[in-house]
Amino acid sequence: MELINNKVNLENILEDCEGCVIYGAGLVGTCIVQYLIKEKLSSKVICVAVKSKEKNPSAIMGIDVCKLSELEVYKERYIFLIATLEHLHKGIKKELEEFGCKRTAGISNACYAEIREQVNDFTPDILCAIQKGMANIYDSMSLLYKKIDEIRYGLSYELSLLIEEQNEIRDVNTKAFAGYQNCYYGKDVVIVATGPSLNDYQPIEGAIHIGVNTAYKNPGIALDYLFAQDGRDEYLKSGKFEGIENTGCKIFLGRLSKRAQSEYMEFPETYRLKENVKDYILDHAWTEERIYRDICSHPVSGGYSVTFSALHFALYTYPKRIYLVGCDNAPTGYYDGTVEKNCLIENETAERLKEHFLEMKRFAQMHYPETEIISVNPVGLKGVFKDRYIK
Repeated sequence: MELINNKVNLENILEDCEGCVIYGAGLVGTCIVQYLIKEKLSSKVICVAVKSKEKNPSAIMGIDVCKLSELEVYKERYIFLIATLEHLHKGIKKELEEFGCKRTAGISNACYAEIREQVNDFTPDILCAIQKGMANIYDSMSLLYKKIDEIRYGLSYELSLLIEEQNEIRDVNTKAFAGYQNCYYGKDVVIVATGPSLNDYQPIEGAIHIGVNTAYKNPGIALDYLFAQDGRDEYLKSGKFEGIENTGCKIFLGRLSKRAQSEYMEFPETYRLKENVKDYILDHAWTEERIYRDICSHPVSGGYSVTFSALHFALYTYPKRIYLVGCDNAPTGYYDGTVEKNCLIENETAERLKEHFLEMKRFAQMHYPETEIISVNPVGLKGVFKDRYIK
């Protein structure tokens, strides 16, 4: 192996050869590249060779850095200049010979020192710091790309769940509510809840009656629709919804979407055997529930109480008046005298429900300003809507 002892020796070798490959992308190799560019000799440089491209730059001063194993085509025609500190030459020379290089030469320490004095772009310390900084940037970018991939996958998965949920809501609620938008414009609708004040109500002639939960058991009122939800096993075994499947009116059974964690609230499939029964999906984000105009494409309000599902549907039909009957919103039990301890409305719950009634009122005033909402014999809803007392 030739040893290049000074810059004149290096320049002579380059003038006589067809081309060269500089082996080494460290301080010596970078310095040699800078010098050859400065002296307008870089046209003879094919590339910079390294054993591994990991943590090495992709180029030095515009000259590509390539893995040695990729340079088969150059090993016989071109000279390989070993641009490292001299004590490393022996091992690299052996590596290059095993690779099949026909001609090699090494840059001596003296030649490197002489050339370094001619290159003022970077001092060795600064260059070393830059190389270390570039290596750190490379590591950071690798971690960043990895994290981006993780986030992209996570978002894609979450987005697919949201799309699946939205498709489910649109499919179920369209089957339930298609054709009802504005269908009762100019008419009266009565929401029939199950508080004790229901006993004082005399049916309004010609009005559409929408019952909730066990309102169908009241023989004095003929319902046109019934909304029921929370068909958990303990309620069904206690007979709370006994006979609901034989109710002749249109029945809507509320349930949650697949993503919700409260499947125990759904009615069993046996309650959907008749043509007059349809599912609908209600909003399960109870703490931040939104109220949508289009209940065919979005969940129905009702996480707090089935009464809100009925009221939301009633507004969708855009009637002239909506009467709230039996919506006592107070710890008074039910119109038939029964009291379920685990469902008894306590004062704190009543306040939360009242706040949601106020939200429904604001929603109605914005989207259905011609619809008047009237509380009949109000208890816990005094002052929320227009109050009317009937005995």
